[in-house]
Amino acid sequence: MPIAARRASAPRTARGAALLVYEYKLDASPAQYARIDEAIRVGQFVRNKCLRLWMDSRGVSANDLQGFCSRLANDYTFAARLNSQARQAAADRAWQAISRFYANCCEQRPGKKGYPQFRQHCRSVEYKQTGWKLDPDGRHLTFTDGCGIGRVRLVGTREIATFPPAYIKRVRLLRRADGYYAQCAVAADRHVEQVPTGQRVGIDVGVCVYYTDSDGGTVDTPHLLRRAEQRLRLLSRRLSRKSWQHKPGCKPGRNHAARRRARRNKYPAAPRPLLAAPGPPQPQPHPHPHPRHQSANWHKARIVLARRHLTVQRQREDFARKRANALVSSHDPRPDCPGGPAGAQPGQEPAPRQVHPGRRVGDIPPLGGILWAGAWRPRGRGAAPVHQPRVLRVRWPGSQEPVGAHARLPALRPGPGPGPQRGAQHPGRGVGGPGRCGGVGRGR
Repeated sequence: MPIAARRASAPRTARGAALLVYEYKLDASPAQYARIDEAIRVGQFVRNKCLRLWMDSRGVSANDLQGFCSRLANDYTFAARLNSQARQAAADRAWQAISRFYANCCEQRPGKKGYPQFRQHCRSVEYKQTGWKLDPDGRHLTFTDGCGIGRVRLVGTREIATFPPAYIKRVRLLRRADGYYAQCAVAADRHVEQVPTGQRVGIDVGVCVYYTDSDGGTVDTPHLLRRAEQRLRLLSRRLSRKSWQHKPGCKPGRNHAARRRARRNKYPAAPRPLLAAPGPPQPQPHPHPHPRHQSANWHKARIVLARRHLTVQRQREDFARKRANALVSSHDPRPDCPGGPAGAQPGQEPAPRQVHPGRRVGDIPPLGGILWAGAWRPRGRGAAPVHQPRVLRVRWPGSQEPVGAHARLPALRPGPGPGPQRGAQHPGRGVGGPGRCGGVGRGR
């Protein structure tokens, strides 16, 4: 199955190179899959123990969590089997949650501050530059730590063997509903040559249609989730029927057989004696009994439902990426028009703009970033999607006429705005700060 590479959202490396993530599906034996699950559980254990150390102590830093990993390896034999850098990566994940909570408190963000929580269902474990070895053909990956995963085959179309092993910074094992995957983060930059077309366009991401461009063309919303809702409801009902909570007796019966049983059992139970016969004390039941485990058929139905959700997720992402790529490749990212800066002609670079001191004015975000921000709500706290109508109309600073937009749409000031190019100081808001239109949003 062709699996494309994507640019990672992680920060750049120390040398300044971006990280490209190449994803492959793993082909291994059931015993190896069980070892991968064990490695994921160990990583979850290390993260939760580091979080417990931070809760019980004061003044815990990131270095203290790194040193705590070696103590865990000495105290627990199963923790020592996992690679040392993989344990440190799990501690880094715990510190990221802690630092995010501190940042939200210091910035006094409204609402909940995101107190770190213990993880119960981790799905990945991350190796850095040790604990694994890539074969020269680039088709097999061998894990050399104590978990005993061994040699697995990589199924994909990307040629990762063309990169030196030193350029592969991270290897992450990921468990999804349809199998296990390996993500290799490569320190490299992707260079895409774009031929100038001299065309410019403005888009309005809405609800009734996917987006409307300034030329009057529209792209209908695919309604992928709406089309799959009927099948998802059916699979959800099947999953609920196979649960032990759905067994006869746990829920009141409403069918004919249940009514007949109720008529047969019309005689009350025999009364209990007032004084029980003396005898040995009976053990009292635990106030919180251990919940019953689900059956194998329940887990099979859960996997079928999860695969259907994963299919819808991939369809939506594929549709958004293809539309964004088509817009970016067929239009210029920075429009050149008479309404722009003085002296800007088609085919020439615009003159430098005057920026007010203390306020940074960014470039117009690429169309792909606007489309992606409008189609999907970012995970950042406070990031608003671009679903409102009357959205996209761009105006250069110092100009009176808007550029490349429909006449009925309001004007916007260019800026990073929400999405991939939002400001680092205030994720999810424009650089102009609260109350000002620093990026994609409503014009005034």
